[in-house]
Amino acid sequence: VDSMFNLATIMGEAGRGQEEVTWLRKCVATDPKHDTCAGAYANLGCALGDLQRPELLEEEMACYEKAIELKPDLHVAWYSYACACAENGKLKDAEAKFKHVLAKIRPGDAR
Repeated sequence: VDSMFNLATIMGEAGRGQEEVTWLRKCVATDPKHDTCAGAYANLGCALGDLQRPELLEEEMACYEKAIELKPDLHVAWYSYACACAENGKLKDAEAKFKHVLAKIRPGDAR
């Protein structure tokens, strides 16, 4: 799982978004309870959003929800979810998610 996650990261950094999505999907399907999977779901949501294909929006949102379910304190998942909501006109949802992030972050947190 870790190797798939790392390969997906490399694909994303190389601008090969569809391959990133493919490897992240394999990662979460292989062992959905693995420690890496919360981050993989969050990254998969971002990668799907980066493809900018409206038919992937539902899957993108589901990925953020799954990441948060697996690791409720994964601030980057909350933040990315909020951004996706805002970008897609779900402003009340975005506001609630941003407020959640702001209420939970501590000094030293990345976002």
